[in-house]
Amino acid sequence: MPELAGNIRIFNGGFTVHADFRILKNSVIFAKNGSGKTTFLKGLAGLLKVEGELYLSGKRIDGKPPEKRGIVYINQNPALPIGVTKFIKLMKCDDEVQEVLGSGFPWNRKLEELSLGQRQKAVVTCSLLSRRSHSVVLLDESVDNLSDRLNFLKWVLELAKKRDRVVIYATNNPAGLELFEQYFTLRDRKLLEIENHSLLTG
Repeated sequence: MPELAGNIRIFNGGFTVHADFRILKNSVIFAKNGSGKTTFLKGLAGLLKVEGELYLSGKRIDGKPPEKRGIVYINQNPALPIGVTKFIKLMKCDDEVQEVLGSGFPWNRKLEELSLGQRQKAVVTCSLLSRRSHSVVLLDESVDNLSDRLNFLKWVLELAKKRDRVVIYATNNPAGLELFEQYFTLRDRKLLEIENHSLLTG
């Protein structure tokens, strides 16, 4: 699986997050709102100013634009003003996406017209089933509005392994932390790796 590693500072206005890390497996960042989860993920994706060095599978990427980093960032509300079918074509998704979302999914509507849960499921599913070359998928509370959240998370993590991709999921929901293989939190604007998921909520 890909390796994402770095020693970086991410700047979001007057808010700064420091992270010295090495991510080798599907990972969860569990922390309260306002702790810096989104700032960290956006820094990885190239959407915020970063100082330091960031590497993906041995290649330095901190100087590259977002579209050339090999990283996909999905926020909590991916309300894109394009049709579902067009989005799937743009992302070069496998036909399996139709099987996962189901025949009853509103294929003829725009993503921004769907419910929040439908938008999240469509965008996350397509990002994992995409034939594009990205190897890291960042989920910024991107499945937290799904009624079948835990089952979907299990499927997402299994599929990521099959596709040789790493998922990094930021959340403040403690349910399902045990599904991941690496565990992180943010304290005093600093990313910390935690040995066991049970210590995240202790």
